[in-house]
Amino acid sequence: MSARDDAMAAAAVASPASPALSTDERAALQAARRGDATAFGRLVRQHQGRVRRQLRRLCAGDAALADDLAQDTFVQAWQGLAAFRGDAQLSTWLHRLAYSRFLMHRRAAAARQPPAPLPADDA
Repeated sequence: MSARDDAMAAAAVASPASPALSTDERAALQAARRGDATAFGRLVRQHQGRVRRQLRRLCAGDAALADDLAQDTFVQAWQGLAAFRGDAQLSTWLHRLAYSRFLMHRRAAAARQPPAPLPADDA
């Protein structure tokens, strides 16, 4: 991340328009954006329960699938921290990432399904 990106990220997180980021969450987010994996781990621990519950509901109780998708969600979040603008709460962004991950999984699973056989023509 460049110095300009760092400045923009810090401004987005610290902006007065940022809704309800706690001081600890804001500090952890800024540190994570600088590459601090420990700070990102604190954010994961803070949000993983709600993200996993959301995914378990979407996955009809399949805990293993939900946990896999949650892990993918947090990997995507780590890789895309610069994309979080601070216009919404961090939890909102994470839940949107999780829902997108679920939809991508569902589409991929549907694409792997063999097509239904055509009805026999009795003519």
